[in-house]
Amino acid sequence: MQTWIATVVKNKKQNIIALVVLYLAVILCTGLFFEDTVQETALFIAAFVWATLLVGVYNLSFTGTQKQVKGIRMVCFCAATLLSFFGTEILNDNHLFENTYILYWILNIILYLFLYLCVNIFLHRTWLCMVVTGSVIYAFGVVNHFVLCFRGGPILPWDIYAVQTAISVSGTYRLSLSAPLIVSGLIFANLLVLALRLRPFEMQWYVPRKARYYAKKSVGVAALAVSCFYLIFISPAHSWFNLEMYPWRYQYSYHRMGYLVASVENICESIIIPPTGYGTKKVQQLVAKVKTAQDAPSLTGPEGTGALTEETVPVQATPEGIQPQSTQTQTTATPNLIVIMNESMADLEVINSFNTSDEPLAFFNSLTENTIRGNLYTPTIGGGTCNTEYEFLTGNSLQLFPHATPYQQFVTSPSKSLVSTLKQQGYTALAVHPYYDTGWSRNKVYPFLGFDTFYSSKDFRRPTMVRGYISDISSFKKDIELFEQKQPGEPLFIFNVTMQNHSYYDTGKIKQTVTLTDYDQFRDVNEYLSLLRMTDEAFMHLISYFKKVEEPTLILMFGDHQPAVSDDFIEELYGKPLDELTDEENMRRYITPFVLWANYDIEEKEIDAISANYLSTLLLETAGLKLTPYNSFLSQMYDTIPVVGIGGYMSADRKFYSYEDKTPYTQMLNEYSILEYNNVFGGLLQNKTAFAVN
Repeated sequence: MQTWIATVVKNKKQNIIALVVLYLAVILCTGLFFEDTVQETALFIAAFVWATLLVGVYNLSFTGTQKQVKGIRMVCFCAATLLSFFGTEILNDNHLFENTYILYWILNIILYLFLYLCVNIFLHRTWLCMVVTGSVIYAFGVVNHFVLCFRGGPILPWDIYAVQTAISVSGTYRLSLSAPLIVSGLIFANLLVLALRLRPFEMQWYVPRKARYYAKKSVGVAALAVSCFYLIFISPAHSWFNLEMYPWRYQYSYHRMGYLVASVENICESIIIPPTGYGTKKVQQLVAKVKTAQDAPSLTGPEGTGALTEETVPVQATPEGIQPQSTQTQTTATPNLIVIMNESMADLEVINSFNTSDEPLAFFNSLTENTIRGNLYTPTIGGGTCNTEYEFLTGNSLQLFPHATPYQQFVTSPSKSLVSTLKQQGYTALAVHPYYDTGWSRNKVYPFLGFDTFYSSKDFRRPTMVRGYISDISSFKKDIELFEQKQPGEPLFIFNVTMQNHSYYDTGKIKQTVTLTDYDQFRDVNEYLSLLRMTDEAFMHLISYFKKVEEPTLILMFGDHQPAVSDDFIEELYGKPLDELTDEENMRRYITPFVLWANYDIEEKEIDAISANYLSTLLLETAGLKLTPYNSFLSQMYDTIPVVGIGGYMSADRKFYSYEDKTPYTQMLNEYSILEYNNVFGGLLQNKTAFAVN
């Protein structure tokens, strides 16, 4: 201590200059975006504290005997662990510090300590371990910080499967400095300087050891790590630690438990086990029960609201409009189906009403004739498009595996889906996605699901671009182009996943045609609403075209998830912080609109609540098509449990339940899980009858 004080005094002039420079840098950087809030003020003060500590650490000079080396190394080791913990949690915008969850502090620090110990086994030098491990943790924290800003949630363990997709869209995001970045950067600088000050002292007394020594050390660390892991995450003591993920509220879970503990808990909970009572005989019984059920209720009535008959229809559209074709007899019980899963299309007024300069989805909301519309509950917020896509195309719910990305993990061989059901009934199936074909591995997944052809951005000729993405108008024109290329009377299914409205929304690259009238600070929301207006105009063009087409056609459009707009705006709508939302309130963040329109007579209706796993069954029934036993089961289940989400479900009387609750619906949910598990993981034992039309 005396040596350190002497060094500080000796270098007084240099230290003062360094402090002045650091303070000015903090004031300049932080002042650019400082907001008068408690959290921002705390970070502002923290920046000065860490800047001061940085100068103090730089003046450290380690001296001592060989016997003292181990103690000094251990102190530095523990200091590095604490610095990594604080830096990561600040970057994760964590509330550990606000609510002082001391238990979770300790658990996270233990895990960080094991990370450092594991790396140190291979590097053998404490200072080098501090530099390497600290740098990796800090780099990961920075990436997580930007993911949190853009997506509204942290990096999750299974995001490893989406790295390629994330890189493909990263160019549209704008990186900017923030208070957490400054504070965490100063913390990281403290760690690096501490390691470099330790290096001369450690190397002075460094003695290479034999491999046997490090082998014993590895065994000891591994045994200790496994014991701690078992105690915290697997043993009966797990419940005492109160570690639990909330799939509907991932960010809350990470705030409450800390990033590292929450990530490990997430991985533990992602292990998929067969549902209670699962077995091939049970699956056969359930399928037989569905097939023999008499007068089974359906989403749209026993025969579907859009059931068609065989008739003579002269049809086919050309670029010049409707042209007479040779009259032929076709079975119109197979109408053309055009499904558009529109990127981030949502009506945020399902959370709470707000005023805008104009209605962004005026045409979409005006459709009433030959229209079914309503609220769709999706399994994700702000990202994870492929999960909503998966639920719609397969009828499977992510409630069975809420921590998974099925496209990358499970669809690795031919799989049953809406596509295979339609192809059994003579349809040609085409997929359209106006972006890279590798996004979410669609180039591999779509053939497994049964699509005949996949059209990606490389198949578009001179499309209109919006913020670097192919516009919805160009995307919808592609649907029309593909329709015009088919043979008259050939039943066609087109599944189009759009890109125009993808985040990030504060680019300033489009004219703001719709704006908030009660708020001035949310530029990203204004841009998002203006994008919706463009979607609405494109959809009007599509509907106008098919109004003139005589071939019976159904068009379904729905949003894949709500947008990743500013959390501050969402909190304004709720009137409370997001972490304080109840499960029922939080469910409103998973609602997007859908509309199912026909160019022929169908029964109009409004559906207050339906989850994405039911939507393809609704489409089949509305079209008057045959159902598989799996679809029939979903149709019957919908009448009782209209919403099956990843964090809970909603009964027909609009009551929300957790899957842990014992309710009158538990048995039906278990039966659904059994059928779904057999569908996804049945392999050679998969019940083929469940997915065959009569």
